[in-house]
Amino acid sequence: MSNEKPKTPERSWTREQRAAIDIRNRTLLVSAAAGSGKTATLTERIIRSILDDKNPTELSNMLVVTFTTAAVAELKERIESALKDALERDPGNPRLERQLLMLPGARISTIDSFCSDILRANCERVGLNPGYRIAEEAESELIAENVFRELTENIYFGRDDAVSPRELEELTECLADVRNQDDFRITVLKLYRDLQSTVAGVELIGKMANDYDLGNRDFLDTPMGVWAKNELSALIKHYLPPLKEAAEGLDLLYPGKRDSIKATVRGDLALLHALEDAESFDGIRTAFADYPLGNTKGTGGLDTSLPPISSLRSSMKEELG
Repeated sequence: MSNEKPKTPERSWTREQRAAIDIRNRTLLVSAAAGSGKTATLTERIIRSILDDKNPTELSNMLVVTFTTAAVAELKERIESALKDALERDPGNPRLERQLLMLPGARISTIDSFCSDILRANCERVGLNPGYRIAEEAESELIAENVFRELTENIYFGRDDAVSPRELEELTECLADVRNQDDFRITVLKLYRDLQSTVAGVELIGKMANDYDLGNRDFLDTPMGVWAKNELSALIKHYLPPLKEAAEGLDLLYPGKRDSIKATVRGDLALLHALEDAESFDGIRTAFADYPLGNTKGTGGLDTSLPPISSLRSSMKEELG
């Protein structure tokens, strides 16, 4: 029997992956979805850079940062396997042996770990206790829960004047179901966790409050209002042509008949035109009040040359809300 280790089959790379692996001597940005093979592609790029005969790269000159400890372990395992395979083909190669020895201490880590290493190396400069540690997720959640409970109690009993009890009640009504006391806590803590992943952090809330403070402005003049108006304009452009076609087709094919569906489609057209002409939030609200989206009736047995009125209106009602 042969004692040779079976060879791992060569992986098939896509054109984009091969480019990410092979391109050298320039800044390279790769954007790819989850599960698209980013870790495998990055690993292969590292391995080929180390094993390059003409211009090899030392592991000590690399910084590899990823998101999860699992990805770090996978990277190191694959690099170790590739280096061992290379040493089997070229036993005693001092450079390959050096890379293998350097692998355990190579700068391959998660973003959290990399940032922590920088802080530990500069604790004195930033005034940080060198004995600090990163809290476990469960510990962080418990601390946040305790801070939330203490803060809300202090506000309710007048021990914290950051906001009044009435303002806190109004905030609770806006963010949660008043019948479920846990809703408010869950919403606030989720918002806090989401804000931690932004550059501005909690200060982002203050910026947003200023951006969306109406003052003398109409809602449509705020950043959110501009976005909403653009989304609404796109929906109008999408639904207006087929509804016009449906209205004209109904009049042509069913003169004096199908009055119910004709009235419904004409109402939809009137709504879209009113929304198109609206110059303020009140104008949009008035349009919906004047032309409510009713139920689709009387579409059975319509000529197949007409646009699919029932599904078209259902989709429009869902998107316009």
